[in-house]
Parts: sequence; structure tokens; C-alpha cells
Amino acid sequence: MIVLFALFSIFAWTGLGKFLFWTHLGGVILGLSLLAVVIKKKQLKPPTNWLWYLVFLVILEVGVFIGGNQQESFSYWLLFVAGGLFWVVASSYPKLIKEYLDKLLIAFGVVFSGLFVFFNLIREPTINAWSVYLPTSHFLNHNNIGDLWSVIMVGVIYKLFKSKNIYWWGLLAVGGWMLIVSQSRSAYLGLMVGVIFLVSRLKVEAKYKKLGLAIIGLGLVLFILTGRVKTTLGSRVYYVQAMVSLWKHPLGIGLANFGKISADSQYHLNYFSDFSEVVFSWPLEMMVSMGWFGLIFVYWFIEQIRRVLKENRERNIVYQVMFLTLTVNLIFNLSYFVPSLLWLWFVLLGVLDEDS
Repeated sequence: MIVLFALFSIFAWTGLGKFLFWTHLGGVILGLSLLAVVIKKKQLKPPTNWLWYLVFLVILEVGVFIGGNQQESFSYWLLFVAGGLFWVVASSYPKLIKEYLDKLLIAFGVVFSGLFVFFNLIREPTINAWSVYLPTSHFLNHNNIGDLWSVIMVGVIYKLFKSKNIYWWGLLAVGGWMLIVSQSRSAYLGLMVGVIFLVSRLKVEAKYKKLGLAIIGLGLVLFILTGRVKTTLGSRVYYVQAMVSLWKHPLGIGLANFGKISADSQYHLNYFSDFSEVVFSWPLEMMVSMGWFGLIFVYWFIEQIRRVLKENRERNIVYQVMFLTLTVNLIFNLSYFVPSLLWLWFVLLGVLDEDS
């Protein structure tokens, strides 16, 4: 229960998106403390491919000293260290965490939905890209609350495939509204991929398949409508800038230094000149940071996805689909720098590694 309380507490705090350095450092300290408990109880079970992730962290740390903004780089390095520690802890207690994690996530979602309503609809919102309930930019056209609820929603949809309880319909309505107001296309895409995975894996009644298809259709409509307000390809010109930087900096530019690349005209091709501090893709961000050494991370990342998806036991499917939905989000959004979402991904990865 100490592990569960610690995980819920850290998710609740990180959802606020405040005091990032101390939050990242606190995550490392908490992760080490939980790891000490695991070792003391002789429950340590190193997760699959943990050595590859350790090599990635070592090379990423070297990159901290390459770029100019060493303090910020070190802070984000701590973010990924803490994620690795939560991964190890979760893989050591998979059955315990799986028993309660879905309930904790629902509580987490409801609490931050309340904060979203208060700080966005009742009060004048402030900008905080690392929280899960505040706008990520001054355009007020993206909120991470949708990214969180897309993960919760696929779990709720799984429950609806199995039960007619009105409780799940209520959560579906809340989550649907949060997705709409968030204007997060990565959340819509993650939700669609997750529901397609559920429908293809589960043997459900025809009427529930129709529900799944209706949700996929709604997600597609939201994706298209949101694209009329903010362009889809035009808002990801950073991918082109990232690829150009790999050509010019094969050893990388150091962690959290992409803003220097994005602001420099020599990395702009034709009209790809929009500015961003981040790449909006976890694999690409690591490639830019580490250069071609980033392929170590890409290999590890793909292997984890492959391992999770080949699991075919239905008792794990709710966490599989949550993991897949959040993975899509990490690939196409800045969620890998949002502590609550990144660390949730590592916890999901850990609980799906129970056979390691």
C-alpha cells in the first residue's frame, strides 16, 4: 500500500506542473526510496530490456554537458531517471498495482477535471504546458486534460464492452467532454488507435462493436474539425527541423536544447520556420538530443511496444490499451516532458512486465 499511496501522491502533485526541477528531483528521490523498499522485501524483478534503458540514460547524461542550458537539461534527465525507477518498482509489484491503478486513474481524472473547470471556465486561465489541466500555449487551443482522459476513456470503453453499468456511461460522458474541450489531436488519435485495438482483440457483441466504431468515428470528426482551427502538418514542421539537425549535428545537441535549432534559420527548409522549444515527438526529441546514438532509445522504445502488443491474455488488455493510447500520445505530442503522463507510461510498462 505504501507503493500505491506514493504513486498516487506523485501523480497528483506532478499534475499541477509546478516547480519542475524539484518535481523531477523529488521523483528520483521517491523512486529510489521505493526501490529500497522493494530490495528490502526481496521483491526486485528487473524489467525486460532494462540494460538498454540504462545505457540510454548514461549517454543522455553525457549530452547534458553538450548544450548550453545545462541546468534545464539536467532537470529533464532527472525526469527520465525517475521514470526508469518507477518502471522497475511497477515491474516488481505488477499484480498489486494492477488491482488499483485503474481506480486511481479515474480518481486522478475526476480531480483534475474539477481543476480544469475552475481554472479554465470560472477563472482566467494561466499557461502551463506541463500541467494536465491548464492551456499549453497562449493560443488556448490545447490542454493536456484530453491526453489524460484518452487513457482513462479506453479503460472505460473496455468496461462498457463487459458491463451495462450506468457508472461507466457517466464516465464516458465526462471523458468525452474533456476530450472535446481539450482540442488535443494526439488524444483523439490515441483514443482511435486504442478502440481499434480493443475491437480487434475482444470478442464482443455486435452492438458493442457498433459503439466502438461510433467512438472511432467521433474521434475522426474531432480530429478533422480541430485541424480546421490549427493545421495538422503545419503544426509539426519541427519534425523537419529535427531531421535537418541530425544531419548537421550527428552527435546531438544535448537534452532540451531544440529551441536553439528551431530558432536558427539554417535549419529551416522552405516554409518550415515555425518556432518550438520541443520537437513534439519523444523518439525524435531523443534523436535530436543524442544524435545517432538516439537509435539506442528508439530500439528500446520499439521493443517495449512490440513486447506489450504481443501479449494476448485478456486479463491484461485494459492496461495494454491504456499503454498503447498513451504511447501514441508520446509519439505525437510533448507529453514526454509532462511528468504525470510520462511516469504513468512507465508504470503501465512495468505492470505489463509481470513475467520478466
